[in-house]
Amino acid sequence: MSKLDEKLAEGRALRKAARAVVETDLALLRSEWAPGPLAGRVASRTREKGAELSAQATDWGRRHGPLLATISGALAGAAGLWFARNPILRVVRKRKTQAACDPAGEE
Repeated sequence: MSKLDEKLAEGRALRKAARAVVETDLALLRSEWAPGPLAGRVASRTREKGAELSAQATDWGRRHGPLLATISGALAGAAGLWFARNPILRVVRKRKTQAACDPAGEE
């Protein structure tokens, strides 16, 4: 075998080995990025992050319980005043008109 034939055979062997590596990598990528496994990984990561956030929120809530109770009470009171604003305003207006019309109330 001549030197040129040896180099040609060596080049072909290297090319075949490189092609086998590329084909193996492609097969691995196709299997990893297929819809089934990809969706499984996304769901798993989402589940893990959700559990982590839930644990953090629970921990924060335990550490700041009185603050949460105060804020919740204030929000409930504000909501109650908001929903009762029309009846309250009616009473205030009624008293204003009564005070304006009542001559005995003047000094």
